[in-house]
Amino acid sequence: MEILNDCFNDLDEDGSQAIGVTELVDPLIALGLVDNQSQVEEMVMEMDDDGNIEFPEFLQLVKGGKKTK
Repeated sequence: MEILNDCFNDLDEDGSQAIGVTELVDPLIALGLVDNQSQVEEMVMEMDDDGNIEFPEFLQLVKGGKKTK
């Protein structure tokens, strides 16, 4: 879990304890998981209504899961 926490913190460029579309676009495209920013926006909004992924949501995203209510 520490590795995932480190990854999350690396992606959280502004130190807000949440990662948004702008922080996810380049890594997700580089990994070949998405083709464009619109796909990242859709993915983020599926996980969180406010458009910011906090660490628990990040864990769900990494597992390939959907938003839990």
